[in-house]
Amino acid sequence: MKKAKKVKKAKKVQRMDLGAIFDAHIRHEFVDHDVAATMKTMAAEPYVHNVPTLTGGDGHASVVDFYTHHFVGKMPADTRIERISRTVGRAKWWMSSSCISRTTAPLITCFLVFRRPGGE
Repeated sequence: MKKAKKVKKAKKVQRMDLGAIFDAHIRHEFVDHDVAATMKTMAAEPYVHNVPTLTGGDGHASVVDFYTHHFVGKMPADTRIERISRTVGRAKWWMSSSCISRTTAPLITCFLVFRRPGGE
């Protein structure tokens, strides 16, 4: 007769307030303009994909480069971000819809990758 295997106790999963983490992430991006603080709100090897413009980064160094040169601190001073909705799951997921409003100048490379305003 085979001996029963000892069952390991499941590790306690640390609960995170994903909504608060995302709020800090947005604040660091749009208010503080702090790439290092923004990165601290993300996974060790994050990815950012701005699907409409095919921009972003995959991996820590690539996301830092994207944020530093094309996104964080590159928005016009009148940029506003308004939360439309947020759903936070029980485990490690969330979904957020936001509306970003801003003027069209200066050139914002993460939104206007291939063409300058006016088709230049």
